[in-house]
Amino acid sequence: MANWVLLINMSKLNRSSHDNVASVLHSHSTSMSEYVEVIEKVQKSVRVANKTCRSQLREIAQLLVYQHLHSEPVSRVACFHRDDGDSEFMNTVASGLTEQVTTCP
Repeated sequence: MANWVLLINMSKLNRSSHDNVASVLHSHSTSMSEYVEVIEKVQKSVRVANKTCRSQLREIAQLLVYQHLHSEPVSRVACFHRDDGDSEFMNTVASGLTEQVTTCP
């Protein structure tokens, strides 16, 4: 089952990392220490990829707020939908709109 979970997470890695991990997993002479080392590298890569995705999603939310507030005419209603949007995305949008509304005269 560990191999199955690992292969799902490997979809976020680049192709060379995937090939390296796959060759170690399919090798019959792989020691436990090599296996653990590869798993740790994959976990680190996935954490970095997730952090990057969260950061980019936050920037997209800020851009959407900017575009909404600088469109002519500015609508009093904002409607945003993203399949990959999460609560942090919506909080960023809401706080961006709230900050702008409270600073306007």
